[in-house]
Amino acid sequence: MEAIQHYFSEIYVYLVAIINVIMQKWYLAVLTGLSIIAVAKYLENILIAALTVVVGIFVVLPVTLQAFQSKNLVLGVVSVIILALLYFIMKYIYKIGLFVVGLGAGYIFANALLGFIEIPSNVPTQIETGFGTLNWISLAMGVLIGLITIKFTRQLIALIGIFAGSYLASMGIMNVYTGDPQAWKKAFPNPYGLVDVKRNALTVFLGSLVILIAFGIYFNFMRKKKKRGE
Repeated sequence: MEAIQHYFSEIYVYLVAIINVIMQKWYLAVLTGLSIIAVAKYLENILIAALTVVVGIFVVLPVTLQAFQSKNLVLGVVSVIILALLYFIMKYIYKIGLFVVGLGAGYIFANALLGFIEIPSNVPTQIETGFGTLNWISLAMGVLIGLITIKFTRQLIALIGIFAGSYLASMGIMNVYTGDPQAWKKAFPNPYGLVDVKRNALTVFLGSLVILIAFGIYFNFMRKKKKRGE
């Protein structure tokens, strides 16, 4: 658990450092946020492509070069084939990873939820395998959530991208309103810190956030449907 907390704390530190660079110029924050909103529905493909490039450069390509240098033709040919098909391979690995994450999250959530339910004494809670009946129910719910995660992952990642882009752009707009390039630190991660920065700063931030999220959802999900309907 401590290792996981340390890992997420490291991610948070890097995230704040990146935002700090972007927020030096308010227009850079707004343009970056709007760009993320504009490509939100393609974020899944961008993420897979980025993972493919990283794995290809740092894992597969060195193995391929080393195989040819050592004249191991079989390994070299296999590495080249993997390199050529890496995007599709990463896509399946990505889907499997999402399923596992959804399965684990669903199992933990269902297990916690069922823990609040009082089970009658006449209902068996163990089966022959010794694995708790409630655990089987949690596992089934986890599998279901894992499948739902795979099915709707593009929409979920797009929504996360829309929110992140809107949040970033809103911080840029709020910096213009307050005239303080460091005001964003009061809005991240808790925007209620803006109450002490300037009058109506929180209203400007939240208003911009809601408008941009609504625009992002319309632009990415509803615009084409409306055109098809016409």
